[in-house]
Amino acid sequence: MIKTNLGELMGRHKHKLIDVADATGLNRSIITKLYNDKATRLEIKTLNKLCALYNCQPGDLLRYEKDEENILPDAEVAKAERIKAAQAKKQK
Repeated sequence: MIKTNLGELMGRHKHKLIDVADATGLNRSIITKLYNDKATRLEIKTLNKLCALYNCQPGDLLRYEKDEENILPDAEVAKAERIKAAQAKKQK
């Protein structure tokens, strides 16, 4: 599951939800969903505005946590590993 570090960033800067909405022009409901890890999608423009506000990279705002719902079946894991190996080989 993808989670956000938005609450941590807001806390460091002493921002409230309304402060983030005012500074970015984003709808408060979007910020609330991200803050509470309830968002089901994230537009690039939203990510861009939050990164600009906090002068951070997307990886500073998002993190991946394993959960039972998103565990790949064995065949899919093997396929994913082959794809990673092929990509690593191309980069060399």
